[in-house]
Amino acid sequence: MYQRGYVWDIDKQIAGFWTDVLSCYLSRVQNQNHHHYMGPIVLDERVKSPQPGEVREYNIIDGQQRITTSFLLLAACVRCADALNLKLVEQISLQSQSGAPRLTSLSKDFDCLKEILQLNLNQIKQKYYVKEPRAKKINETSIPKLIQTYVFFYNHIQIICRRLRSAEEVLEDVMENSRKYYMGDDSFLQLGQPNEDSHLFIQTFYDTLINKLEFVSIVLEAGDDPQSIFERMNDRVEPLLAVDLIKNYLFQRLDPKLIENIYETWRTLDSDLWRVKIKQGRILKQKAELFVNAYLIARTGQPKGFSNLYFDFKTYFKRQPEDVPNEVDKLIQYAHAYDRITTEKAPNDPLFYASRFGLWDMSAVTPLLLAINEASASVE
Repeated sequence: MYQRGYVWDIDKQIAGFWTDVLSCYLSRVQNQNHHHYMGPIVLDERVKSPQPGEVREYNIIDGQQRITTSFLLLAACVRCADALNLKLVEQISLQSQSGAPRLTSLSKDFDCLKEILQLNLNQIKQKYYVKEPRAKKINETSIPKLIQTYVFFYNHIQIICRRLRSAEEVLEDVMENSRKYYMGDDSFLQLGQPNEDSHLFIQTFYDTLINKLEFVSIVLEAGDDPQSIFERMNDRVEPLLAVDLIKNYLFQRLDPKLIENIYETWRTLDSDLWRVKIKQGRILKQKAELFVNAYLIARTGQPKGFSNLYFDFKTYFKRQPEDVPNEVDKLIQYAHAYDRITTEKAPNDPLFYASRFGLWDMSAVTPLLLAINEASASVE
């Protein structure tokens, strides 16, 4: 009632969510038993004083995207198990006694939710994955994001169940192959067959979804105004930048004894100067976002976009030996160089000509200049 339709995007949110959940599953397999914190949700009970035995129903004031995504993943797991004749223990019902999804919506998303629980994957593909007569290809924008997300989860779970790839291998290349797994081409699934390990995987994965994804629920009391609360929660939110998420990610991995000293190094990137929006071509972004993008390109040699900087950083960091102090040193070293390259210099400054690239709007060469700067520092 208080929320928009489902808008989460595969590259921007879903791929990162999937890797977090899969990492949580792998930690359980390795007897580490990590939980995945899903954040707070705000609910308003529809009937304030339900009768004994009456099913309790809630309006979602805040948290719809996360709850819907979790529901889709749970549905994909259950439907995969059904398709492969793998019986789940202690399976909860995703439908009410009337057969409707237990998660409902006033938007067109509700029809998609019903179809996901009633149709098999081929039937869903026949309805939504239709090639346009002239273009002879599927129009991706015509497929509801809710359907794309469900197919993405379904295909990934099938890949692991059919022993085509291990969960660790799937985790490694989520971003590189994400499009293949939600655009309906599942012919590769016929190459593998489930076995006893498949049943163990899907049961453990299902248990992870039920027991290890943790929400903090806030239920409004009688007299609370749901609309004013919704407005306050969504009107003044300042989104975190990728650099904020990266800082938290790195510092969580530090020995607590080192945090204070390492923060003194990091303090450079906490300056307000890095939050000023500047123009790069037709893009207007905070300076910190432009820097992280240039840093990742310089370090990996691969082009990066701005939609998934934090996830791209995590992928880059996981593919090398974990050394947080060294990574922070590198970030700050590059940040100083980036600032010098992109800020106007006096003619006698060694980086005078490099700074011209920023003023002339030739920022595509900035990652190369950063890499050259590091190489020259290493030689010195």
